[in-house]
Amino acid sequence: MTFRPRSARLRVVVPAIAALLLSSAADAQQPAYPSAWRQHELNRPHAKPVTPASTPGAPPSDATVLFDGRDLSAFVGGRGDSTVAPRWKVENGYVEVVPRTGSIRTKEAFGDVQLHAEWAEPDPPQLTGQNRGNSGMILMGQYEVQVLDSYGRTDTYADGTVGAIYGQYPPLANASRPPGQWQTYDIYFRRPRFRADGTLQEPARVTVVQNGVLVQNNEIITGPTSPIPPSGYVQHADELPLTIQDHGQAIRFRNIWVRRIEPRPEPPAGYVPNAVALSAALLNGTAGEFYRERAANAPAPANAANRPASPTYTIIVKGSEIWVSTGGFGGSTPAVRAIPTAPDRLWLTVRTGELVLTRDAQGRVTSVREADSNAPAAVRRE
Repeated sequence: MTFRPRSARLRVVVPAIAALLLSSAADAQQPAYPSAWRQHELNRPHAKPVTPASTPGAPPSDATVLFDGRDLSAFVGGRGDSTVAPRWKVENGYVEVVPRTGSIRTKEAFGDVQLHAEWAEPDPPQLTGQNRGNSGMILMGQYEVQVLDSYGRTDTYADGTVGAIYGQYPPLANASRPPGQWQTYDIYFRRPRFRADGTLQEPARVTVVQNGVLVQNNEIITGPTSPIPPSGYVQHADELPLTIQDHGQAIRFRNIWVRRIEPRPEPPAGYVPNAVALSAALLNGTAGEFYRERAANAPAPANAANRPASPTYTIIVKGSEIWVSTGGFGGSTPAVRAIPTAPDRLWLTVRTGELVLTRDAQGRVTSVREADSNAPAAVRRE
């Protein structure tokens, strides 16, 4: 695959991606709550039904079929915004690249996708190296998964063999079948995310399975396919067409389909997770100030000198509402709404965290601790 170099404008190069990864690694040391939904939320939307195919490799019910062996009506040829019909040859249930007639791209645009495609290399084989059965599945027209006749061959660079993220990652295994035999790709692609100012928020990722063998494992794509490193991201649309490359060899393709991968729905604005009504006694018994003692060997915060410790948790009841502010030896934070999800549980609406309450026989809270935390409980003080 050969691409023309892109403009450096708005380019985010490899060091920036490295910084993102370091930041992500640091964040991963403190696991975040997986979503804004409460665990086991009964009102959380269920997954949409999808009917699997009755035969392996066939499209499931929600797939967009791009080529079913009959025509190339889902594709256009030519460059740029061309709408000319592709000039590739369709016969016997497959489409064959007509060399030097140009790559083809889908009429529809796609972002996050599951892509299935089958291909066969020319038999008898032709030429060597990068000219031996070369093509590519180019996601969003920019991120190429290489197609090449690599059966039993090592006569080209590793990051340009079949199963490679071209120019970036060699495959984890050479799962090639001999020329003339049908091969499969199952590609799972997560597009890059950009901030409003055009800078990179999250690089693209891809997993590739060739002939049932994992060859790319959730790899981070360092930027669009480019002959000149370092690769760099340029802000683009959330959805762009899929391109299948004409590299001058008569590769055959069949059974091409995609599934759009939609994000899981987040809670609506003002979401209240499984609120329960507390009796007046339980509600009034929830209010109070709760303190966690500092360990004897723990250094005091610099701003805590000559000032008394503030409560770790201050719980206030306003009518039927419960509000919680957190603090300790360094001050306190503004109060946030807390939703009782059980008599001994408070859901913090802003932090999407949960407090566990201990109550006495009269329903009065005696201690408070944060769920899934090893920190000691904060106890009531009068």
